[in-house]
Amino acid sequence: MCHVDMMRGFLMLLVVMEHSSTHIFKTFDGFTEVHTYMVYIVQFMMPAFFFICGYVLYRPDLTLRKEEIKILLRKKIKSQLISPILFFLLYLFISRIALVDGLYEYHKEGYWFTFTLFFFYILFSVVGLLFNSVKLKPIFKNVFLLLSGIGLFYLAHLLCSFESIKNQTSLWGIFHWRYFIFMVLGYLTRQYRLLDKGRKTELICGISIILYLILNVFYKQIDNTHWSIAIMNLMLLGVFGTIIVYCFFSNYGEAIHSSRFGRSLQYIGQRTLGVYYINFLLLPVQLQYCTHFLVEYPMPLVELGLSFILAAINIIVCMIIYNVVYLCPPLGEFLFGKQYTPSRREAEN
Repeated sequence: MCHVDMMRGFLMLLVVMEHSSTHIFKTFDGFTEVHTYMVYIVQFMMPAFFFICGYVLYRPDLTLRKEEIKILLRKKIKSQLISPILFFLLYLFISRIALVDGLYEYHKEGYWFTFTLFFFYILFSVVGLLFNSVKLKPIFKNVFLLLSGIGLFYLAHLLCSFESIKNQTSLWGIFHWRYFIFMVLGYLTRQYRLLDKGRKTELICGISIILYLILNVFYKQIDNTHWSIAIMNLMLLGVFGTIIVYCFFSNYGEAIHSSRFGRSLQYIGQRTLGVYYINFLLLPVQLQYCTHFLVEYPMPLVELGLSFILAAINIIVCMIIYNVVYLCPPLGEFLFGKQYTPSRREAEN
């Protein structure tokens, strides 16, 4: 699944760009005026990441029975609980943030993704056990997963709108429950081969492009309607944006992989957790001269270019640190929760 690795690498690049952009501008009054291009990228960035997680989760032989679930969760607990907790604590220590403040920060200082992903694996496991016990056809399980994903999307936004329980929703990461629907869609896409190459996929992709543009053009008008419609708009933007990105890498994957940039994306995509854990420790902060300049002269392309350069440098350093740590494989497996993945050149040698 070369195109999946490249897509993952591309999304990781966007994530680090978003982190870089946020850390440059987050302490200044000009944040909302300067932070422009990411408005569109965040619409599909994390939805697409969870889509890929669901896509790679599906296997024809995966029945989600008790023994399989034990193996799955035992494997995931290292990389998606123990490792992020270690880096989360290290980040708090370096940034001099109190543990309580870090826990009540709804993004967990950036380390929310793997905690949420592990929770989603538990949800998949519980649903699998439930439907296996009553011996219903898989279609009923899939419909239940789909409806649960839509319900969690609305429930997350609803609960997080109450200021009275803000600490509770932040502590438990309830806002991020909204991404479960995208993991379900990735799972179902691979199971039913919904986006395999063909005329059907071309039609789906074409409709997605048109609707993605229309929903963005009328975003403000839709956002001012009933809250349920505005939330539906957010979900559809994530769905259509994800379809576009997936189809792009699925259709042009071979051509992209033939280039050095494509192989670099694949290399990053096979090591996304390493980049994810380390990049927060390397983010620039308080670059006042950039912020003041862009507030006075708003230029989205300059902001995009600056964020790309910072993200590229960040990822290169992350990869150096990652490979240095894996000079001692047991240390690498302890910190990152997975065995080292050699590059194609390393494997050939």
